[in-house]
Amino acid sequence: MRRLAAFTAAVALLATAAPVPLAGAQTSEATFNHRANDACASAGAKIESLPTTDADSVVKNFRATTKVLDGLVKRLNRIEAPKASNKQYRRLVAALRQENALLVQALGQARAHHVSKSADLLFKSVKAGQRSVRIATDLDLTECARDRYTGVTNGSNG
Repeated sequence: MRRLAAFTAAVALLATAAPVPLAGAQTSEATFNHRANDACASAGAKIESLPTTDADSVVKNFRATTKVLDGLVKRLNRIEAPKASNKQYRRLVAALRQENALLVQALGQARAHHVSKSADLLFKSVKAGQRSVRIATDLDLTECARDRYTGVTNGSNG
């Protein structure tokens, strides 16, 4: 009986110390913004730390980028958006997922020496990335809106 009482007390204590979303309330806009921007900043730092891409490293860097984007999508999927932003946020995550899937497909086509198909898929991947930047900008997710592919999209890194 003592164990049950101690367990019940521990659960009650944990529930009072739990973050608000675990207690059933909606995530605040500020908490959401902080979590999503943190995820994007972390992924962006990984992408920016990749060595300069040249003819010898392009495939290696693209593979590394797809791993980073996959991790970002998984991390963003775990973040709960406020009700008012949820639909648009899900569109952001979907655009990032699509960008990454197209990038993976482009690498496969390049390996098979299908240059035109690979180029078409890379173009579509860049377009999906640009769509994600627009959505992130609308959501005021500044770190998610940063263009980290300046050599590809002619954007700026700021």
